[in-house]
Amino acid sequence: MKKMKWIIVITMFLMTVSYTMNYETKVVNGYKVVKGERAFIDLSKVPADSYEPGKLTIKFKEGVEAKSAERFIKVSTKGFAEVGIESVDMVSKAVGAKQFDRKFYSLLEIPEGTIHSVAKFKDRHEAWGFHRVYEIAIPEDQDVISAVRQYAALPEIEYAEPVYKKKLHAPVDVKDVTQEIIRSTTTKDGSKWAPNDAYYEPEQWHYNNYGQSIGGQVGIAGVDVRAVTAWDIEKGNPLFCTAVIDQGIDYDHPDIAANMWSGRGWNFTDNTATINPGDHGSHTSATISGVTNNSIGIAGLAGGDGTAGTGSKVMSCQVFDDTSGGFDTAFIWSA
Repeated sequence: MKKMKWIIVITMFLMTVSYTMNYETKVVNGYKVVKGERAFIDLSKVPADSYEPGKLTIKFKEGVEAKSAERFIKVSTKGFAEVGIESVDMVSKAVGAKQFDRKFYSLLEIPEGTIHSVAKFKDRHEAWGFHRVYEIAIPEDQDVISAVRQYAALPEIEYAEPVYKKKLHAPVDVKDVTQEIIRSTTTKDGSKWAPNDAYYEPEQWHYNNYGQSIGGQVGIAGVDVRAVTAWDIEKGNPLFCTAVIDQGIDYDHPDIAANMWSGRGWNFTDNTATINPGDHGSHTSATISGVTNNSIGIAGLAGGDGTAGTGSKVMSCQVFDDTSGGFDTAFIWSA
């Protein structure tokens, strides 16, 4: 009876969650499209230094199309970029729109017939409406938030938003917050299996923290990711691939190379297949799928058991280099 009561409670909870998520599901051109609710952002509280000057993003509603199917729509003889939709053109004239850039069009510029090409998914991308998303360039002295509000108010626009800045953060000093982490108990020998990688013990304390001392700092037992428990269940799977949207991965590194995706990845900062390795991108990739149990370097969380072909793969989606960009397209391309 008690078990049945819990089943009823859990079922009611799941039903409540499903109703509050407000998913929209429909079939477009034969593809199932499921969309969640867009988060509300109070633009009046968005700091000016959190978004790019002279840029904003809009998406036309389903059934609304620009006059040109080309990637770029530039300034016309009227002195602003026209899309052929009267209400939109009125706002574009008011804000001095200099260019409309079809945001995901660059994916179609990747040569067909290569492992990197996504041309065969064009119909699916259009079912999701990616072809209706544009980045608009306006004069840098224009008020971006005002322009966003003007476009968002139009019946033809699904959404409008600033182009928010993205940056790599410097390492965070966590020594002041470790005391706030809930302590639990673990032991050095808490797993049936442990990797033989040179730096696993004791440097990778975040996998199994039993209170070891590193550089004079004594750890707090249990403040870790429970890797040793997870490894007893799964050590990696070559059918899984993680897209690392970051700096480039050091794809030839002896502790990463065996678990790289066969096509390596794509450099979205210059739209080429040339990956330029970076420290942060390589670090995060090695944590995910660095080759485990190979007696060298570090252990990856899903790096396999040391046998060839047992580790999960990583794909380099480079969005940080000398410049940065391609954050939105990287998600679509990797999928």
